[in-house]
Amino acid sequence: MQTPTPTAFRWLQSPVLWTAAIFILLNASLPHCAALQFDSYKFPYRGWSWWLMNDLKRSSGNSNTAIMGSSLIVTANSGVEANYLGQTVNLTSHHKATYLDRLLKEKFGGRFNTFNLAAPGLMASDAYLSLKTMLESGHHPDVLIYGVAPRDFVDSSVKCPADTDVFKYLRRLTKIDEIADATFRAPLERIDWWLQRNIYFCGTALDYQMLAGELCQQVLAKVLPPRATQPPLSLAEMETILPKFKPAATHPERSRIEPTVAETVRNQFFDNRGEYLERYQWPNNYELELTFLERIILLCKEKQVQLVLVNMPILPANTTLLPKGFYRSYQNRLKSIAKRDNVPFMDSCDPLVLEQKDFHDPVHLNAFGGQKFYSALVDGLSNDVVSRKALAAAGQRGQATREIAGKAQPTN
Repeated sequence: MQTPTPTAFRWLQSPVLWTAAIFILLNASLPHCAALQFDSYKFPYRGWSWWLMNDLKRSSGNSNTAIMGSSLIVTANSGVEANYLGQTVNLTSHHKATYLDRLLKEKFGGRFNTFNLAAPGLMASDAYLSLKTMLESGHHPDVLIYGVAPRDFVDSSVKCPADTDVFKYLRRLTKIDEIADATFRAPLERIDWWLQRNIYFCGTALDYQMLAGELCQQVLAKVLPPRATQPPLSLAEMETILPKFKPAATHPERSRIEPTVAETVRNQFFDNRGEYLERYQWPNNYELELTFLERIILLCKEKQVQLVLVNMPILPANTTLLPKGFYRSYQNRLKSIAKRDNVPFMDSCDPLVLEQKDFHDPVHLNAFGGQKFYSALVDGLSNDVVSRKALAAAGQRGQATREIAGKAQPTN
């Protein structure tokens, strides 16, 4: 006959309590398990920031200058690079600005090695995380040139800073505690953030999903091995079968920029005002995104990086889509912030320098407009005392770094 459990200890038989105890134990111990330390650089798809940050991770860390911005920088720089190098440029692996490096060397002397942190759709909040991740990875540019435009602050398609693909990836690489209150404002967003921060299985859910996917692929490869005569599906074939398969992924075969000639690009001007009319419809994150610009300024001061703020060139066909008086107010806000924090400011939106033939569309420069932009930018930097001094020092450091690296090379 079984002895009855005393009433005082009957609670020990509760499966709910045992489950809770095991959960608490695992939540406290698993974060310290060396066998379960996941690679934060992994992600379900290889988006623009995945390629950029993994390239940054592999690079030597001797970039003495950096540029940052949205697709306005990406498009201008990529076209310039393809023409200047005279070869196809793959944007998933080429994160340099060699033409800009040449102009900086000619103007300020020394040697320049610029890393391109620009990414399509980069909001100011994304830019802050990009710079923070770069600095924490051991890369420390002396000068950062940050090109901005109204969309970087008022894109109505971005409801919350955490919505962007850039933010979703970079939050894996750097802590975001200091911006959590500004980023997660809705109640459900705050709850989700708290769970991911404090509950191990919530914070690592994506890692376990990727691990489970890899294990499933390994099992399927053994159970259903591919036929030797069957070639792998091309990207076009995959998109035909699954049109929305990993839509935010950036594919190397779709990221090639070819050298071009002026007559070709000037006959391909595209009117994208409909797209930007929607982007400018509800500029409700304007003040929030401006606080991230201020965070960038503070981070640069803390890490002793000389920031140069550049208002990117865009055509009146785009600026007139903004609410009446907004663009002028936006320019004044940038000037005011830059002046208050002693940040060099360049306003490149001058129709006397760049005109429609220099653009792919009302906001994106073509290769030849990009050359004009860089030339005007470098001239402006040389006319600013703070920028001139910082870039001259950066060039000297770059030259010294190269000489040290050359001496370290083994001789035959």
